[in-house]
Amino acid sequence: MAYLMHLLGLMFVVSIMGVAMHPLPQFGAGGLVVATLFSCAMLALLGGSFISIVLLLIYLGGMLVVFAYSVALAVDACEVVRDSWVVGVRLFVAVCVIMWFGELYTTFGEFSSLMNGIGDFCEVMPFPTEVQADVCGVPMLYDAGWVGLILCVVCLFVCLFVVLAITRGVACGGLRVF
Repeated sequence: MAYLMHLLGLMFVVSIMGVAMHPLPQFGAGGLVVATLFSCAMLALLGGSFISIVLLLIYLGGMLVVFAYSVALAVDACEVVRDSWVVGVRLFVAVCVIMWFGELYTTFGEFSSLMNGIGDFCEVMPFPTEVQADVCGVPMLYDAGWVGLILCVVCLFVCLFVVLAITRGVACGGLRVF
């Protein structure tokens, strides 16, 4: 189980680095999908199956559609992947550096102390219905967490404009006039 979690974590970091290091937004969107899948798999393995499904649906159903729409408006018809080997070299060097720092941390620090409180949210609630704790958070989101819900809506709205600004090219991307 620990090896699988470490593998999923490493693949998550590699996919996020692929997003950051590739110059084309199409491949960035693909890297974000892969990173989302790995992070939701990590949450599901920790016992938060409900929250991982909700995050996957919200991300893939919301922001990825906006990102794909903006990229479709900003893409060039004859765009060629230039210097794709440079992206691979950057990714390889970044993975090696992260693994080296991770080895230093586990050698001189105690890694197991980080993992102590990670699975607390997946415990079974003490109700007779045997409901998981992450499912019980949904009514609290709408009852006492309405401020957080409004904050999430505002953050997603800001992310919409950030994505539109990122994909803006010479022709203004998703913000151009038809």
